[in-house]
Amino acid sequence: MNRDAAEALFFDTARDLRYAWLAWPAQVAIIMADELKIDARTLTTVLTAHVHQHLAELGEPDVDLPRP
Repeated sequence: MNRDAAEALFFDTARDLRYAWLAWPAQVAIIMADELKIDARTLTTVLTAHVHQHLAELGEPDVDLPRP
């Protein structure tokens, strides 16, 4: 695999993981709210805010690989 293909694969994988995390609160909030006997809309809002904050804290990868 050449460098450009590896970088594209890394970027695509990271993007897919980010999208999966962004979708996660909506997928689990109803189940969790039922288990906790709380409002699902409120839980979705809280989980979404925390996921967004966490992803923002992770930020962009700090990788500076030298070009050959």
